[in-house]
Amino acid sequence: MFSILSGLGENFGMAVTEPFNPNQDLQEEMEIETIESHLALDIVYHTSGLIGMNPSNQHAHTMRHVVAKIIQRNELKLNSCMLQMNISEENSGWVFDAVLNEMFNDNRMNWGRVATVYALAGKLAKYCYDNELVRLVGRIGREAGNYVAVHLKHWIEEQGGWVCHLNINLFLED
Repeated sequence: MFSILSGLGENFGMAVTEPFNPNQDLQEEMEIETIESHLALDIVYHTSGLIGMNPSNQHAHTMRHVVAKIIQRNELKLNSCMLQMNISEENSGWVFDAVLNEMFNDNRMNWGRVATVYALAGKLAKYCYDNELVRLVGRIGREAGNYVAVHLKHWIEEQGGWVCHLNINLFLED
C-alpha cells in the first residue's frame, strides 16, 4: 500500500465538529503523561507551523532536529506518501496507523525507524496544515504518540529508554 516508505529510517477516525482552538488544544494535550505523546505533539505543532513555541525539554529539542533532518533527506518519498495517503478527517487515524504498521511489518527496530514515526507525523501535520485540514494536526500527534507508546515503547525501554539513546549525532551524521 505505502511501499514508498520502505527503507525510511534505516540509516540513521472520526470527523471533528467542535470549534478549533490550537492554543487551547495544545495546552490540554501537553498535560499528557507519556514522553512518546509529548514528543509527537511537540513535533506536529512545530513542524506544521501551527503554533510557534520553544521545545519544552531536551528530548523535544533533539527530536525536532532529528525530524527536520529526516524530512530534508527524504522529502521526495514523504511528499509521494502524503499524496498516496489521500488523508481526510474521516480516515486520518486508520490511514496513519496503516502506514506505520506497514513500515514495521518486518519487525525490525532501530532508533532511525522510531524517529521516522515522528518525522512522518510532522510531515503529515504540515501537509494537513497546508491543505486546510488544520483540525487534524493534534489528532495526528495523538495517533503518533499512541502508536509509539503501544507498539514501540517496550523496545525503547529495552534499549535503556529515551534518555540513553535520543542523541542527535546518531541521525545527523552525513
